[in-house]
Amino acid sequence: MEDLEHKFLEEIRNLKSKKDFLKLSSDIGQEFQDMVQGTYGNDIVEVGISMFGYIKDLFNTNIKSGMDAYKIIISGYPNIPHTDLFAPYFDSILTRQLWVKSSEDMRTGDRKTQSLIVNTFFRWYASTYELYRKMLIFNCYCQGISTGYPVNINNYLFKTKDPAKSLQGNSKRANILKHYNASIRHAISHGNIIIIPGSFVVIRMSNKDKTKIVEKIYDTPDEFIDDVTPDIEIMFNSVRFFFFIMTNYFYLKYKEAFGKYIDNIFNDRVLIEMVKCVKENPFNV
Repeated sequence: MEDLEHKFLEEIRNLKSKKDFLKLSSDIGQEFQDMVQGTYGNDIVEVGISMFGYIKDLFNTNIKSGMDAYKIIISGYPNIPHTDLFAPYFDSILTRQLWVKSSEDMRTGDRKTQSLIVNTFFRWYASTYELYRKMLIFNCYCQGISTGYPVNINNYLFKTKDPAKSLQGNSKRANILKHYNASIRHAISHGNIIIIPGSFVVIRMSNKDKTKIVEKIYDTPDEFIDDVTPDIEIMFNSVRFFFFIMTNYFYLKYKEAFGKYIDNIFNDRVLIEMVKCVKENPFNV
């Protein structure tokens, strides 16, 4: 077992450059290859590597700390139930699939159909922004443990502390915030994006100084979708990149080593149902 742990730590430490990560494509599968070679592939890989870097730092510091962090992804923060990252990830993937299939199956239609498609896109847009924020909180947790200054996770989960501000000082991983807009995330959470059927889409959010509300109007829903798509696609897929590397590659390859630290976590009813859904409908997830 110790030899397996050593191999795992050695491999994770040797993942440094973009080239090192892309070498894993053939082991992970076609879906990963399509993502990193697609339209926003370069940005996805760069942000994804930064996202992965926080838990990598933990493993480089102490394997148990890294394993404890990985356990959070599945079962949530210690003593704070229902704070796992798998559920929002699952939700974001499924709502995106629903939007894509709706767009393909109902390209033309009446105003009601068009509104359903736009609102399905927005549902995915909103869930992905929240997923990304939860990943940033996870990064704050990892950074706190690896630097020896643990954060109060309750301040991020239940109060107003912004994870983006806590990560701004890490110049090596500045690109993790390049596509994330905390003001838009806040606007979404407070229902300040208005979709007017047959007309336009409005975003109302605070300015950078937090002194007033600014408004952005998109004359058509398509204009809104076209404008926000690059950032939201990169955020969505950079999180997928993280999960592909951490779970689809490392966890599956070194399952026995992970099992030494992670056991009895697959006992939550919601988690069991999500895993069951993935197994039964892999192409829909």
